[in-house]
Amino acid sequence: MLTEKGVFDFKRDTQYWDAFYKTNRPESMEMSLFARFVMKWLPLGSSIVDMGCGNGRDSLFFAKSGMHVLGVDASSTAISLLNTLQHPNAEFICGDFISDARIFSHSYDCFYSRFTLHAISFEQQKLFVTNVFNSLNHKGMFMIEVRGVNDPKFGQGEFVERNAYILDGHYRRFIVMEEILTELITMGFVIKYAEENTGFAPYGDENPEIIRIIAKRL
Repeated sequence: MLTEKGVFDFKRDTQYWDAFYKTNRPESMEMSLFARFVMKWLPLGSSIVDMGCGNGRDSLFFAKSGMHVLGVDASSTAISLLNTLQHPNAEFICGDFISDARIFSHSYDCFYSRFTLHAISFEQQKLFVTNVFNSLNHKGMFMIEVRGVNDPKFGQGEFVERNAYILDGHYRRFIVMEEILTELITMGFVIKYAEENTGFAPYGDENPEIIRIIAKRL
């Protein structure tokens, strides 16, 4: 979504997430199942950008596992809390993970995007994928977990744009797996793994179908 000045508005739902992260602190939560899953693709010492890191539970898991992590999130509350932890292998910044020059002026071994693609518009996604590709090292990995159109919440809430709705106080855009795969391949990625299934991100009584993709830049 563009602002009147033509600049991408990355602060959508910031108030919602600031309130959320005040009570969802990283030290009280384990890493996600996706973070554990991707470890087999990550050599020790890899440099990783955790895009939309939230409370940092996956960032801290990677850092404690010997990776060098940059966590990025638009929630100043989340980033302020994370910066009090001062882990030697992790740095956290508040900013726009789509195009922030502090990220994309460097190169990395991995971009990790869990539940972030569905928080941005289709136009933002195109810029994001381009910037990720251009900032990956040779054989670098792009790791994605995201809600798709087979999620039970698809179609619920206030319609915003194609496949996108406001529900539970924040924006969600549900991804079509075939479309994101085509976009990644067209950009120049090689798909190493792609699956849409249940069991990837159960939460309470919910067990939605979730998309997982591992893409590599050759």
